[in-house]
Amino acid sequence: MHLSIFMFYASGILGLAFLGRLLPRLPLFDAISADGFFHLAMAERIRSNGLRIPDTVRNISLKHRYDYPFFYHWLLALFPERGMRWAKVLTAPIAYTGVTACALAFSRSLYSVYLPGRETELSLWTALLVALAPPLILTGNHSKSFSGSPRPLGQFLFSIFLCSQLAISLGWQPFLWFGVSVVVVAVTCVTSKFTNQVLFFFGIILLFFGNWEPMTALLSGVILSSLFSGMRTLKVLRGQIMHSYFYYTRLQHRYLYPLRKPFAYVKRATGEMLCFFKNPAGPFIWFFSEGFLPHMLLTTYPHLLIVGFFWLHGCKAFVAGNSAQPAIMALIPWLFAGVLCMVFTSTKLLMFLGDPERYMEHTIIPQFCLFVLVAAETGISWLLPAMLIYSGFFYLIHIAVYRKSMRNRTEIVKTLPELIKNIDREDTVLYGIGNLSWPLLYATKKASIISSGVNIDPYYTNLEEWEEVWGNCSYPGIKIMELIPKYKITYLVGTDTSIEEYEKTLKDDAFSSGKFETLATSGDFKLMRLKS
Repeated sequence: MHLSIFMFYASGILGLAFLGRLLPRLPLFDAISADGFFHLAMAERIRSNGLRIPDTVRNISLKHRYDYPFFYHWLLALFPERGMRWAKVLTAPIAYTGVTACALAFSRSLYSVYLPGRETELSLWTALLVALAPPLILTGNHSKSFSGSPRPLGQFLFSIFLCSQLAISLGWQPFLWFGVSVVVVAVTCVTSKFTNQVLFFFGIILLFFGNWEPMTALLSGVILSSLFSGMRTLKVLRGQIMHSYFYYTRLQHRYLYPLRKPFAYVKRATGEMLCFFKNPAGPFIWFFSEGFLPHMLLTTYPHLLIVGFFWLHGCKAFVAGNSAQPAIMALIPWLFAGVLCMVFTSTKLLMFLGDPERYMEHTIIPQFCLFVLVAAETGISWLLPAMLIYSGFFYLIHIAVYRKSMRNRTEIVKTLPELIKNIDREDTVLYGIGNLSWPLLYATKKASIISSGVNIDPYYTNLEEWEEVWGNCSYPGIKIMELIPKYKITYLVGTDTSIEEYEKTLKDDAFSSGKFETLATSGDFKLMRLKS
């Protein structure tokens, strides 16, 4: 294939990766998740601080530190307010286009050595499959494919790191790629909490394969990042470690264990099947968006099941002496690291380390390189287009899921600031009933928000205060009539749904019994205060 034709196809694939994530998002431009408001609020604080990283967050009233990875917030802060929201919307399309570009460049180099003559065709297939890869399309709490957060940016950085490390393993200019790895780690340390975990756990696992370069690059990157950030990187990493410890000791049994009750999946699946004749689309959408891990492996990782099938049946690609075997042996340890992390974090003991499938998402390039190598070596020509068709189908399903889940969030960015604009003063103390801390923080300029920051350090944060303010997750641990005088709360913000959930959770009828008056409404939100 002539280079100009290759570049034409490559540009089309990269355009698909970009537009495939941007276009579904544009009609929902104003739909922002609670975490999204947090990122925007932090960026606004950094911008108002002259692009300097603050030690604490303006308007958060309880004792806290700003020790969250700050680089993404700093990037957003480079833009004015409207541009900041555009930058957030563009984060995932740009990041996953970058992942696709990494897959294209690395796989072309890989196939040129181990499958010479077919590298152009097969690298285009690899990039196309990565662009629409089901693990990177998952919605809900998973890959944030259509939203802006540090997670897709972290996955892009990890893709560069992974490809650099594979280049070292294969003997391609190891000193150059080791240097690239170190720089990428240095940036990642202050960008994405979850990718930091992936780097650490993968590094440990790969040591058992005799691969010491990832861990060496990780340690070198931490040192480099610390030097360039004035040691702030160490504060960020400490904050992450202490918050994980807090989650493990205080939150895991309270909030995560109930999510994985025995037979919950069977009960849910049975219920969906019984509804099939009433609403055929419901069970269909559920099947392709269910988050139960074994089920997800079937719907989201069918390409790995195919690779496993051919490996068990003695596919020649895995046989010693085959031309592609060295490439496969370089890819497998990374895939094994992802599987092992996924298995370990599926256990109750390690649930606090994040969604198990997110570790596998970071190995998307080795996954599809292996799949394409196996398809090429077996000579089964329909495997690649079949996987592409399935991925496109999966993509359409998850666009529908995303639009349904986010369509009710488009007004928050307008209605919440409108609700509190007349009481946004320095003497105002606000408390949000439900998961409203971050939207309120974004909406305010002067008023204080009852919150304790994002990373909880049990040796720094006042845990008694935390339990009182957030003891029931998004709801207080004590009744609202006790909370108001203790924290000098002047106004409450909530919705009918969050107020109803509060009264149900705390068995308190303070709102329904008429102890509060509604001062204003905007959209679904109410501004309330205690009757005098």
